[in-house]
Amino acid sequence: MKNTKSFVIGAFALVLLGGGCMSAPENITVEIEVPTRVEVGEQFNVIANITNTGSDAQELNSIDIGDEYLEGVIIYGSEPAYSETFHVPIDNTISHSMMHSIEAGETLSVSFDAEALIEGDYSGAFDVCVNGPVSCLYYSIRTLVE
Repeated sequence: MKNTKSFVIGAFALVLLGGGCMSAPENITVEIEVPTRVEVGEQFNVIANITNTGSDAQELNSIDIGDEYLEGVIIYGSEPAYSETFHVPIDNTISHSMMHSIEAGETLSVSFDAEALIEGDYSGAFDVCVNGPVSCLYYSIRTLVE
């Protein structure tokens, strides 16, 4: 019975997190550049241009990339560099911790170094989180590996 109670409390916490705490960051726009086709073994970049249209500095917390995209593509670095990565099982992404300031009116370009590993059609989440891990803009990326 103890396990059931823990599950109910955990599920309730997830409902609270999902219902009240997640919001899109204000005064942020994102443009993503990702190749539509690459060859197996080809190295390429996924670029996110993140613009702060507000009057105060904001912080890029993380960029999360979906597991489905990463089934055929490996990310091996970025510029500016991420400080750590970890798996987020609730949304099936790999989170890349960034912690970089974006000054008012400025654009921060983040370029991920990637390599195509396995032939296939890969798409997945590309979430840009600003001022915290749950204040995100949600996108999808797709690359055909031939």
